[in-house]
Amino acid sequence: MEETRKKILIVDDSEVNLMVMESFITPQGHEVITAVNGREALEKTYSLMPDLILLDVMMPEMDGFEVCRRLKSEDRTRSIPVIIITALDKVEDNVMGIEAGADDFLTRPFDQVILAARMKSLLQAKALNDEVKKLEQLKEDLTRMIVHDLRTPISSVKMSLELLREMTPNSEERVRELFGIACSSAEEALLLINNVLDISKLESKKMELVREDVSLLDLVQESCNKVRPLTFQNRLRIEVHTPNKEIFCEIDRVLMGRVLTNLLSNAIKFADPDTAIAIEAAQFNDGRIELCVANQGINIPVESQKIIFEKFGQAAQTQDKNKLGTGLGLNFCKLVVENHNGKIWVVSPPPQYKSGAAFYITLPLR
Repeated sequence: MEETRKKILIVDDSEVNLMVMESFITPQGHEVITAVNGREALEKTYSLMPDLILLDVMMPEMDGFEVCRRLKSEDRTRSIPVIIITALDKVEDNVMGIEAGADDFLTRPFDQVILAARMKSLLQAKALNDEVKKLEQLKEDLTRMIVHDLRTPISSVKMSLELLREMTPNSEERVRELFGIACSSAEEALLLINNVLDISKLESKKMELVREDVSLLDLVQESCNKVRPLTFQNRLRIEVHTPNKEIFCEIDRVLMGRVLTNLLSNAIKFADPDTAIAIEAAQFNDGRIELCVANQGINIPVESQKIIFEKFGQAAQTQDKNKLGTGLGLNFCKLVVENHNGKIWVVSPPPQYKSGAAFYITLPLR
């Protein structure tokens, strides 16, 4: 890998030590940045993003161990290698450095040849890691672009199918049913595409929620209408239960609608034939809103009940590959609900059925 000029941050409260280190590193062709205490080290790291940090331990206010812990606890600075250089020579000091996340630990007086070799090794590792990250970002951007371009033709197919279904005479009920299934399949494909596009935004908190007062029961009904054609093949029925005449809450209508559609699609996919998909919605006196989508069908093992909400997570609950999805739908649901300051979890089997799964969502009223 080609050597390039790197930014090296030296942190030490001793001016003599700073001058010695600077005179050692500058001839190697690197840019030297200095800091005389822990707080200055953090500020310069966040603003200048050095390629390597040489960190003293014994400093006033904030010692080197705490500086290292803070840097390694944040995503943006975790990959910056840190070499702790100190006069401390006890084993427990070395252990504290490792526990703080340091990549290396040298005791003064140190051999400059050894320091140079370790710096070179860590800089090469960071350069390789940075290159991998760039490639991963390029891959993610390319995937997002392809998926985004797929959305338009699938939307056109869905719209055309819906128009054809409306134009088909009522006497040809079987044809209308097939059109309905095709429309729902297109809707499911659009859900997947939108999930892929939005998950990364939700993870990085870059998606801004468009909150508005929404009738939750109307939203539930809209989602039911979208997935109803999927129920025809296995003769399923959708039942909505609520003790409230109306429930209004401040949510992002589009995103929460997609959450409901995702949960309903999953419930239908894994339901036993000739059973009901139950949706329960309730508002409690403390302002909490609870939604539940439950089916009678395949149980979700306890060890899989957390995995299924992770990206690409799938439960080991079926050998039928036709029923396996991408593992993105529930991850999308989790991110949307948590961005609304809510919670989502699963109970399997549901309290009301002998088998199957019930997905619960709680949301604050506002």
